[in-house]
Amino acid sequence: MNRLCCLLFLIVLVPSVYSQDITVAKVIAENSIVAFEQQKLILLDFWATWCGPCHTASKQLEYFQATHKDKLFVMSISDESSSVLKKFQEKKPSRLMVVADYQSTNFDKYHIEKRPYAVLLDLAGNALWQGHPSDLSATMLQTFYEAQKYKAVKPLAHILKVKFPDEPIESASEPVALRIEDSRSEDTELIFGERSVVFDGTISKLFTALLDLYPCEVSVASAADKRIRVTCSSAMWKEKKQDIVEQVLRVNNLVKTEIEQEFTGQELVITDEKMLWDSTQIHLEENTLNYQIGTDRIQADNISISELCKLLSGVKKTNYFFTKTNNGVYDWDFHFLYDKLMKEELESAFGVVLKPIKITLKVLKITSVQHSRLIKQTSKG
Repeated sequence: MNRLCCLLFLIVLVPSVYSQDITVAKVIAENSIVAFEQQKLILLDFWATWCGPCHTASKQLEYFQATHKDKLFVMSISDESSSVLKKFQEKKPSRLMVVADYQSTNFDKYHIEKRPYAVLLDLAGNALWQGHPSDLSATMLQTFYEAQKYKAVKPLAHILKVKFPDEPIESASEPVALRIEDSRSEDTELIFGERSVVFDGTISKLFTALLDLYPCEVSVASAADKRIRVTCSSAMWKEKKQDIVEQVLRVNNLVKTEIEQEFTGQELVITDEKMLWDSTQIHLEENTLNYQIGTDRIQADNISISELCKLLSGVKKTNYFFTKTNNGVYDWDFHFLYDKLMKEELESAFGVVLKPIKITLKVLKITSVQHSRLIKQTSKG
């Protein structure tokens, strides 16, 4: 009886190491910087191939891993399919362990709403810290490390539970469901994958991109213009645009109306089509937007003149239009910050001049359901 009491006493005292497993679908790549050697801390790096800032954060974490081999083991975890992650790893290999989440288990468990995002765990699976990867300093890591009293006694296989070691997460024929989620990301991203499209940004920018409109053609009440993340199939983005619009309105309790409105602005006019750059001049990184906006210059890869007008309208908060027919796509690299310099460079480098214009367009107005009801009640009164 005394021996049984001692055994029970020991069970209570010894922590339940690995009590919370990290369940993943597949390991895409091993950590090539350091093997799991019973480090006391594990960092989950939540990322995606379509997330530009994630790539920078992962590179920083590679350095962080290399300088803290004895304290920390880093896993980069994505909710994308193993086939997508494999292809990305082949093109841009990571030195960290890369794993595919199992049915978004870990994303749901830690309520991941933006990325890059990181969660620091102890060996019992308890979350010690969460936030942007760059916010975890060496001093913070040392503090967490010194607070750990127990060392692992089991290999990584007892922490990492792999559901499908030899097969992909999903079939290539499996449809991509429409998902509409709140987003806390400050960046605007539109990523076209092989089978899916991901948009992250405000509702007004979503409708502008989805419906191929000028920014002035979409008017969303400021209180309603929240940031969302939309994932859908490539086919739905191309062929069922109104279905996406209706679902976004329904989920966010919004209504739409259309009105005609006159606008003033600048029209881009081509004076010499031969001066337009072909599509081989600029090569931007894959899985990112096809343009880059610096402090004073715009670079764009394979976009039409109409798309350029929409981009300029959003950046300069001034209306730019293209009213002619031209289906070509071109590369662009010019100054945009100062109007005079932009005008001179567009004309000298691309054969494009700016002229004042007045134009009447249909405007998609988006308001909350409550606001719409209030207007109706006021008009009746």
